[in-house]
Amino acid sequence: HAGKMADQEWDDITEILRTACQALATGEVVGESSYSVLAAMNALELGNPKMDSGVPQGASSWGHVSLADARASGDAPRLAELPPREKLGVVDGLVRCLVAWTDGAAIPQSLMMSFYMHEPEALVDPDGVVDVAVRAIRHIAAEWKSVIESEGIYEEEDYLPITFSFVFGGTGAADRTHMLEELRLAASTSASKSEKCDGEEGQMWKLIADRLSLLRCWYKVIVIFRQRGFKDVANAKTLLENTIQLCRKAQQTALMGTPKP
Repeated sequence: HAGKMADQEWDDITEILRTACQALATGEVVGESSYSVLAAMNALELGNPKMDSGVPQGASSWGHVSLADARASGDAPRLAELPPREKLGVVDGLVRCLVAWTDGAAIPQSLMMSFYMHEPEALVDPDGVVDVAVRAIRHIAAEWKSVIESEGIYEEEDYLPITFSFVFGGTGAADRTHMLEELRLAASTSASKSEKCDGEEGQMWKLIADRLSLLRCWYKVIVIFRQRGFKDVANAKTLLENTIQLCRKAQQTALMGTPKP
């Protein structure tokens, strides 16, 4: 009770704690048995200047710029003007965001860190690269989220995306079929461009085709293993081997694309 607490005598232990903290190594924390790091982290409100140290203090608008304002001012990247090297960088950046999320990072610090993951319906890439990659990643994330939820092994609110207004792709049979076909066509188109272009441009289109093929394989692996009564082990093994090969190629060429936000 607040009244009873006010009547009690309190000792200032600030200096004691500061001295004790000097003996802590990086990553160590002191807390009583009832203290939960998970609960403490979930209590933080991102974007609130009182709780989020990354928000500029005293800024009336918190330094935020809406996507509509960015597009109107010309600060937002224009997909039609991006050369193949930059589109490769965008796709690689999107894949890194997805990998970060599947590795346990919160949605705001992973999937939502990319400009392109917001308002995907407004994305129009005449080359069919970035917009297709964004939709694919949203579908892969949806399948991943569905697996986690169905197994009941989650504790973070990261898998309750409504908390962050993040819209995932669909997980229905029609959604899967359409996404797989869209990725196949996009990869095929990029591969054709690589054959028609010389030098660096042709190389970039080939790498883009490989990245789209990687997303397709990754997506297909998840879809296949989620099927009930799955028995086609040989096909799954071949698919996994192809996915691993494409992953290795992506690792070897990860720095060839020009990074974009």
